[in-house]
Amino acid sequence: MTTFLPMTKASLGLSITRDSLCLVEVRRQWNRVTCRRISESLLPAGCLRLSPARPNIENMKEFTECLRAVVKHSRLPQSVALSLPDICGRTTILTFPSFPAKQSEQDSVVRWRFQQDMNVVTDKTRFAYRTVAASKHQTHPRHILATAVQHDIIEQYEEACLAVGLLPNSVGLSGLDVCDFYQTHGPIFGRQSKHQSGNSNHESLFLYLANWGFSFIAFRKADPIFLRVKTLPIPRFSQHTAQSDQTTTVPDDETRDNASLQENSSQHLQHYTSAHLNTVSNELVATLQYYFESHQYERVDNAPIPFYFAEGLCHGNELFPTEDSIKTMLNATILRPPPLSIMKVADTLPPKTKVALMKASSQMNSISALASVAVI
Repeated sequence: MTTFLPMTKASLGLSITRDSLCLVEVRRQWNRVTCRRISESLLPAGCLRLSPARPNIENMKEFTECLRAVVKHSRLPQSVALSLPDICGRTTILTFPSFPAKQSEQDSVVRWRFQQDMNVVTDKTRFAYRTVAASKHQTHPRHILATAVQHDIIEQYEEACLAVGLLPNSVGLSGLDVCDFYQTHGPIFGRQSKHQSGNSNHESLFLYLANWGFSFIAFRKADPIFLRVKTLPIPRFSQHTAQSDQTTTVPDDETRDNASLQENSSQHLQHYTSAHLNTVSNELVATLQYYFESHQYERVDNAPIPFYFAEGLCHGNELFPTEDSIKTMLNATILRPPPLSIMKVADTLPPKTKVALMKASSQMNSISALASVAVI
């Protein structure tokens, strides 16, 4: 969905965050993608200023030096899939009462609506969209997930990549990349569960929490119907809690113990205060409250709505409120809110995919790097 420059399949995925760079190298075997190596380097404070409206890299020399550090163990030149923070682009859901059948007409009408709704000049951006058809009939309403990133923003990142021998062949946004990855390799959001009746609307929710904030998407019958991207003041890693340059080679043995993986990542423990937790909780509950109030419909059963949570920062689960606390906060603001069933999306994946993903998790933002290269 968020691929702006698709060419050949890349073997490297680069996740760019507010605080660090993460490079994931994968091996492709038939229809299987496994992680081989992860390299990560912290960015100096102030090196990046994330924005959808202006170039992000404040210090190109420092950024390029950090990028060179993460590619030093890779064979170069080599193509790479880039994954940028969601707040570097503009994303929206467009609904059409009917939709043309021809691709050229679809492109024109989506670009025009995106420009009108988002006040964006599309010829100054790299633009991508995905149609999700709940019905095969062209006359039925269609929900279009569309996104755009300005040329000057992407060109900065491309310039840095080319300087170190990386050849960008795709650009995506991290939250959408991760959502696509889990839809491809795990459960399809919106699919009817065994607890839902045949008349259910198959509603499901997805949240990607990163160090810049979160992306929230609501699905109904696999259609995206609500989206919110929110910037949050989440603290950056301390130099005392994360190494500035780290490379991890992933062993071929897929039975590696999960406890050792958690032990390796414990040195990067990020300590969050109650104020940080309250900020995330309040914004998340406000998002849920607005969604439930603005997208009301008759729920035919009382089955819990699946709420998939993906963490894109180290120990992000510490910032995510518990199911009980979310329920309590919603009960205080909404009359009879629907029940939620919160699950970590990594736990819903097939066992082999889950093991490969855990191997790629010395830092949690490796998920978006892996997703960017796995979904191409």
